[in-house]
Amino acid sequence: MRVEVVEIPIKFPSLNDYAKALRKHYLRGADMKREVQADTCVFIKRIKKFDKPVFLKFHWVEPNRKRDLDNIASSKKFVLDALVNQDILEDDGPDYVIGFQDTFEYGDDYKLVLTIEER
Repeated sequence: MRVEVVEIPIKFPSLNDYAKALRKHYLRGADMKREVQADTCVFIKRIKKFDKPVFLKFHWVEPNRKRDLDNIASSKKFVLDALVNQDILEDDGPDYVIGFQDTFEYGDDYKLVLTIEER
């Protein structure tokens, strides 16, 4: 079974941040998504394409307890889209992504530790 682990040391926007950007103007939301995906791609570009379905583990690290966990985990959409954009995954539909798990920790700074497991 192939497993890839990558650390992405960025602060992902919460769902509230994204909704606020969309309320200002729909293009602000699109810009935010594009920027987050571009930042994510810097860290995932070394991963080779998965040909079999995958299970993803998202380990979110936050420096404090200010943001709700569900708002943090909503950024998995940006990560999945970046994986498809970089041709690491063929698609993010149920034929390719069979599930995911979110875990959380409080540490020194923002980061995501992403584990991709081929199943």
